[in-house]
Amino acid sequence: MTTEEYLSKPEKYRHQAQVYLKLARHMHRKGNSAAYANYTKKHGEALRKSHIWETRLRQAISSLSCEDEKMTLELKYLQCMTLDEIGEIIGYSRRHVHRILKRGRENLFKR
Repeated sequence: MTTEEYLSKPEKYRHQAQVYLKLARHMHRKGNSAAYANYTKKHGEALRKSHIWETRLRQAISSLSCEDEKMTLELKYLQCMTLDEIGEIIGYSRRHVHRILKRGRENLFKR
């Protein structure tokens, strides 16, 4: 698993949960209770996986020593913000935020 795949897991599962919830609502409106139950079960599983990955990622990020790296990794991968949004919050340019993220990802997996 690459670094990017590992870091994007919580967002991936959160997105899956949203899709399943929409499908479950659609099935419920159409009166298909078996499909509704099936999609609701998948929705719960995706949310559970999202929470597990989020917890693992938070623990890994908190082990870093540099505060800038911690903050940018958390904003990028747990809050799903863009580089421009992160730059506005921490007061750096988009390019510098990119450098901090790159350094943070490298340090995250050195341990």
